[in-house]
Amino acid sequence: MIENFRNIARQYDLLNTIISFGQHWRWKRRLVAKALELCGNPPTKPVLDISTGTGDVAARFVSVRNGHAFSVVGLDPCREMMAVGRAKYGGRFLWTEGFSEELPFRDRSVSIISCAFGVRNFGDLARAFREWKRVLVPGGIAAVLETHPTPPVWYRPAILLYWNHVMPRIGQLFSRKAAYEYLRDSTLHFLNPARMIDVARSAGLRHVHSESLMVRGMVSLTFFRNDD
Repeated sequence: MIENFRNIARQYDLLNTIISFGQHWRWKRRLVAKALELCGNPPTKPVLDISTGTGDVAARFVSVRNGHAFSVVGLDPCREMMAVGRAKYGGRFLWTEGFSEELPFRDRSVSIISCAFGVRNFGDLARAFREWKRVLVPGGIAAVLETHPTPPVWYRPAILLYWNHVMPRIGQLFSRKAAYEYLRDSTLHFLNPARMIDVARSAGLRHVHSESLMVRGMVSLTFFRNDD
């Protein structure tokens, strides 16, 4: 899995913008704004952006701190992706290599966890969510922006045509077709939003808010709280 992201690290931002028709920027802004709103007060512990990639969400948290002192950490297992991010954002926040299933943080040490387009790539989703619960402070917020399998809408064949044929060909123009076939397949074989919420609940996180951003949940924004 990591090898696919190594192969597309330099083209990842451009291709995300092309494939989402630029909407991923709006979705990430919404994630940050809603996570801070649900937090209620300025975070007292760091914000942790998991699967940070090239750092767009972490940088957004930094840009809206408005003088508050909370720190931001971006975590990702792919060094090449983070290297591209460092070239963009430098030292505006901390960069850490690691996996969501084994977070290098103490218990109750993080106020907000965010993860944009990374959850579907976890090797063990239940274990990752248990780790989120462990490191979140009581009342801490977890925010997930993710793509899901195409719902049964009447124009589903057109969406599948785009995912199965157009998107990999776009990826091939700029990078490696196999990497974008992996990104396509990881979406098509992932859980729908309701089942993802069930896994998080089983790990001890309480579902507090969901938004469908495109095609009845094909892109969803989901928030959880650690009530312990």
